[in-house]
Amino acid sequence: MEKDHQFFFPHDAPTVNTRDIIKGTDLVIAEVSYPATGQGIELGWANAFNIPIVCFYKKDSKISNSLKFIADNFIEYLDAKDLITKLEFAIKSYG
Repeated sequence: MEKDHQFFFPHDAPTVNTRDIIKGTDLVIAEVSYPATGQGIELGWANAFNIPIVCFYKKDSKISNSLKFIADNFIEYLDAKDLITKLEFAIKSYG
């Protein structure tokens, strides 16, 4: 997957302005099983820049209701293996 795509994890670079990075992306993928303020801000930026957002969440998680206003694609997963399989498929479907 990394051969064709560049991945950025905001927690790995806390001094980087993620707004600028998000603005230059083709797709934002978020793991939304647990609500987080910072993640909500970043997803709001992606929405404002009209960047597609794919939200992954672990089965039986209670995700934030506000996500339905900014993302159209929600994918449930069972475990790490299932997440990777579904993540690969989602990335391929966005080209």
